Amino acid sequence: QIADIMDELEELSAFLKLDTRLDLKSSALKYCLGLTGPEEGQSLILKHSTILPLIFDLTTDHEEIISRDAFFTILNLSAHNEFALLFIKLDVIPRLVENLIDLKHHSKADTICMILSNLTRVEEGTKAFISIINCQDRSITLHQLVDIFDKR
Repeated sequence: QIADIMDELEELSAFLKLDTRLDLKSSALKYCLGLTGPEEGQSLILKHSTILPLIFDLTTDHEEIISRDAFFTILNLSAHNEFALLFIKLDVIPRLVENLIDLKHHSKADTICMILSNLTRVEEGTKAFISIINCQDRSITLHQLVDIFDKR
């Protein structure tokens, strides 16, 4: 049964793309979201972690339901250190911070804050987050981030 689900994840990865038809993309993403709850599902995703960047890319989908489910999938997975480390290696923290200050993502700000909270529970995530604040090229300050977090 595990081999079957691994095969399904491999097949589903073809549908976890921005240019995929909405109904197929939605079904594939909902399946992945459903796997984030049980420990067995998380283990399967961990073994097929190549889908993580695809899921993160779907956070930018123009369809609200797709981007919302992608953020929820990341939120659920990022609560576990193994996944947090994988997401950090994918360099998602700077993109999440940019999404947080971008008004287009206002409806997802709470979820983004929770994901950032999960990712900064591990040392690598905290270092990545601090480096964003210390970066001179960024247009965000610690004060602005605290203000954003406080409003959520």
